[in-house]
Amino acid sequence: STEDYTNVTGKITVTITGKGNYTGSVDRTWKITQGTPTYTVPTGLTATFGQKLADITLSAGWSWMDSTQPVGDASTTPKSIPVIKDFDASKKFYVYGFDWYPDRLTWWIEHPETNEKIILWDYRGKTPNFTGIPVSPTTYLLNFWHTNNWPVDTNPDSIEKPAYPYSLEIDWMKYEPFDELNIEWRKKNNW
Repeated sequence: STEDYTNVTGKITVTITGKGNYTGSVDRTWKITQGTPTYTVPTGLTATFGQKLADITLSAGWSWMDSTQPVGDASTTPKSIPVIKDFDASKKFYVYGFDWYPDRLTWWIEHPETNEKIILWDYRGKTPNFTGIPVSPTTYLLNFWHTNNWPVDTNPDSIEKPAYPYSLEIDWMKYEPFDELNIEWRKKNNW
Protein backbone atom coordinates (compact mmCIF):
# COMPACT_ATOMS: atom_id res chain seq x y z
CA SER A 1 0.00 0.00 0.00
CA THR A 2 1.14 3.57 -0.60
CA GLU A 3 -0.61 4.94 2.52
CA ASP A 4 1.47 6.58 5.24
CA TYR A 5 1.56 4.33 8.30
CA THR A 6 4.29 6.23 10.14
CA ASN A 7 2.04 7.56 12.94
CA VAL A 8 -0.15 4.53 13.61
CA THR A 9 -0.86 2.75 16.90
CA GLY A 10 -3.02 -0.34 17.33
CA LYS A 11 -2.92 -3.23 14.86
CA ILE A 12 -2.07 -3.35 11.20
CA THR A 13 -2.72 -6.29 8.90
CA VAL A 14 -0.81 -6.67 5.67
CA THR A 15 -2.01 -9.00 2.92
CA ILE A 16 0.66 -10.27 0.54
CA THR A 17 -0.74 -11.63 -2.75
CA GLY A 18 1.36 -13.50 -5.28
CA LYS A 19 1.54 -12.59 -9.00
CA GLY A 20 2.83 -14.36 -12.02
CA ASN A 21 4.61 -17.58 -11.04
CA TYR A 22 3.67 -16.95 -7.41
CA THR A 23 0.15 -17.75 -6.32
CA GLY A 24 -1.77 -17.53 -3.13
CA SER A 25 -1.82 -14.92 -0.42
CA VAL A 26 -0.91 -14.59 3.21
CA ASP A 27 -2.06 -12.17 5.93
CA ARG A 28 0.27 -10.92 8.65
CA THR A 29 -0.88 -8.79 11.62
CA TRP A 30 1.42 -6.68 13.76
CA LYS A 31 0.62 -4.85 16.97
CA ILE A 32 1.95 -1.32 16.86
CA THR A 33 2.56 0.44 20.16
CA GLN A 34 3.89 3.85 20.96
CA GLY A 35 7.56 3.84 21.83
CA THR A 36 9.01 5.51 24.91
CA PRO A 37 12.23 7.12 23.76
CA THR A 38 14.97 7.94 26.19
CA TYR A 39 16.52 11.38 25.86
CA THR A 40 18.24 14.13 27.79
CA VAL A 41 16.75 17.61 27.53
CA PRO A 42 19.40 20.23 26.65
CA THR A 43 20.39 22.37 29.63
CA GLY A 44 22.73 25.29 30.22
CA LEU A 45 21.53 27.17 27.14
CA THR A 46 22.29 30.88 27.15
CA ALA A 47 21.26 33.64 24.81
CA THR A 48 21.61 37.38 24.44
CA PHE A 49 18.91 39.82 23.37
CA GLY A 50 18.92 40.11 19.59
CA GLN A 51 20.13 36.58 18.85
CA LYS A 52 18.15 34.10 16.78
CA LEU A 53 17.50 30.53 17.90
CA ALA A 54 19.95 29.43 15.19
CA ASP A 55 22.71 31.12 17.25
CA ILE A 56 22.05 28.78 20.19
CA THR A 57 23.79 25.41 19.87
CA LEU A 58 21.70 22.42 20.91
CA SER A 59 22.81 18.93 21.92
CA ALA A 60 23.13 16.25 19.22
CA GLY A 61 19.72 15.02 18.07
CA TRP A 62 17.90 18.27 18.92
CA SER A 63 16.85 21.05 16.55
CA TRP A 64 14.71 24.18 16.62
CA MET A 65 11.31 24.06 14.89
CA ASP A 66 12.02 27.51 13.43
CA SER A 67 15.62 28.61 13.97
CA THR A 68 14.93 32.05 12.43
CA GLN A 69 12.87 33.10 15.47
CA PRO A 70 14.43 35.63 17.89
CA VAL A 71 15.18 34.41 21.41
CA GLY A 72 12.85 37.05 22.83
CA ASP A 73 13.29 40.28 24.65
CA ALA A 74 15.29 40.78 27.78
CA SER A 75 12.40 41.21 30.17
CA THR A 76 10.46 38.51 31.86
CA THR A 77 6.91 39.56 32.51
CA PRO A 78 4.92 37.04 34.54
CA LYS A 79 2.28 35.14 32.57
CA SER A 80 -0.13 35.85 35.40
CA ILE A 81 -0.13 37.88 38.60
CA PRO A 82 -2.09 36.73 41.66
CA VAL A 83 -5.21 38.76 42.34
CA ILE A 84 -5.14 41.01 45.38
CA LYS A 85 -8.71 40.99 46.70
CA ASP A 86 -10.35 44.43 46.68
CA PHE A 87 -7.19 46.06 45.27
CA ASP A 88 -7.70 49.80 44.82
CA ALA A 89 -4.56 51.94 44.89
CA SER A 90 -6.70 55.07 45.24
CA LYS A 91 -8.22 53.89 48.54
CA LYS A 92 -5.25 52.54 50.55
CA PHE A 93 -1.47 52.33 50.62
CA TYR A 94 0.34 49.36 49.08
CA VAL A 95 4.00 48.51 49.35
CA TYR A 96 5.77 48.66 46.00
CA GLY A 97 9.46 48.19 45.43
CA PHE A 98 12.21 47.31 43.06
CA ASP A 99 15.33 45.26 43.54
CA TRP A 100 18.36 46.44 41.59
CA TYR A 101 20.78 43.56 41.12
CA PRO A 102 23.98 43.85 39.07
CA ASP A 103 22.41 41.77 36.27
CA ARG A 104 18.69 42.65 36.50
CA LEU A 105 15.93 44.83 37.96
CA THR A 106 12.70 43.47 39.42
CA TRP A 107 9.64 45.60 40.09
CA TRP A 108 7.19 44.18 42.64
CA ILE A 109 4.22 44.76 44.93
CA GLU A 110 3.84 43.24 48.37
CA HIS A 111 0.64 41.28 48.92
CA PRO A 112 -1.09 43.10 51.82
CA GLU A 113 -2.31 39.88 53.52
CA THR A 114 0.54 37.41 52.95
CA ASN A 115 3.48 39.86 52.58
CA GLU A 116 4.47 37.82 49.52
CA LYS A 117 6.58 39.74 47.00
CA ILE A 118 4.64 39.57 43.72
CA ILE A 119 6.92 40.20 40.74
CA LEU A 120 5.36 42.59 38.23
CA TRP A 121 8.39 42.87 35.92
CA ASP A 122 11.78 41.19 35.83
CA TYR A 123 14.12 43.12 33.53
CA ARG A 124 17.35 41.44 32.40
CA GLY A 125 19.52 43.18 29.83
CA LYS A 126 18.51 45.34 26.91
CA THR A 127 15.32 46.38 25.19
CA PRO A 128 15.07 48.36 21.95
CA ASN A 129 14.85 51.71 23.80
CA PHE A 130 17.10 50.95 26.76
CA THR A 131 20.71 49.80 26.74
CA GLY A 132 20.99 47.81 29.94
CA ILE A 133 21.18 47.67 33.69
CA PRO A 134 22.55 50.86 35.26
CA VAL A 135 26.03 50.31 36.73
CA SER A 136 26.78 53.79 38.05
CA PRO A 137 25.64 55.34 41.32
CA THR A 138 22.33 57.10 40.96
CA THR A 139 19.83 59.26 42.79
CA TYR A 140 16.81 57.76 44.51
CA LEU A 141 13.76 59.66 43.29
CA LEU A 142 10.03 59.01 43.47
CA ASN A 143 7.71 61.03 41.28
CA PHE A 144 4.41 61.02 39.51
CA TRP A 145 5.07 61.43 35.81
CA HIS A 146 2.39 63.27 33.89
CA THR A 147 3.24 66.51 32.17
CA ASN A 148 2.58 68.44 29.02
CA ASN A 149 6.16 69.66 28.47
CA TRP A 150 8.63 66.97 29.56
CA PRO A 151 8.73 63.79 27.44
CA VAL A 152 10.12 60.43 28.43
CA ASP A 153 13.75 60.16 27.18
CA THR A 154 12.99 57.15 24.99
CA ASN A 155 9.84 58.64 23.44
CA PRO A 156 9.93 62.36 22.53
CA ASP A 157 6.27 62.15 21.41
CA SER A 158 5.06 61.15 24.90
CA ILE A 159 3.83 64.65 25.75
CA GLU A 160 0.18 64.80 26.68
CA LYS A 161 -1.63 67.48 28.64
CA PRO A 162 -3.30 65.97 31.73
CA ALA A 163 -7.09 65.86 31.47
CA TYR A 164 -7.50 66.32 35.25
CA PRO A 165 -5.33 67.48 38.14
CA TYR A 166 -3.50 64.47 39.61
CA SER A 167 -1.67 63.96 42.85
CA LEU A 168 0.43 61.28 44.49
CA GLU A 169 0.67 60.61 48.20
CA ILE A 170 3.61 58.55 49.51
CA ASP A 171 3.33 57.15 53.01
CA TRP A 172 7.01 56.16 53.40
CA MET A 173 10.08 55.14 51.46
CA LYS A 174 13.40 53.51 52.34
CA TYR A 175 16.58 52.29 50.73
CA GLU A 176 18.28 48.99 51.61
CA PRO A 177 21.53 48.29 49.73
CA PHE A 178 22.41 44.77 48.59
CA ASP A 179 26.08 45.27 49.48
CA GLU A 180 26.76 41.62 50.34
CA LEU A 181 24.91 40.38 47.25
CA ASN A 182 26.69 42.85 44.97
CA ILE A 183 30.14 41.93 46.31
CA GLU A 184 29.38 38.22 45.85
CA TRP A 185 28.05 38.77 42.30
CA ARG A 186 31.07 40.89 41.28
CA LYS A 187 33.51 38.22 42.52
CA LYS A 188 31.59 35.43 40.75
CA ASN A 189 31.47 37.37 37.46
CA ASN A 190 35.02 38.83 37.60
CA TRP A 191 33.63 42.33 37.61
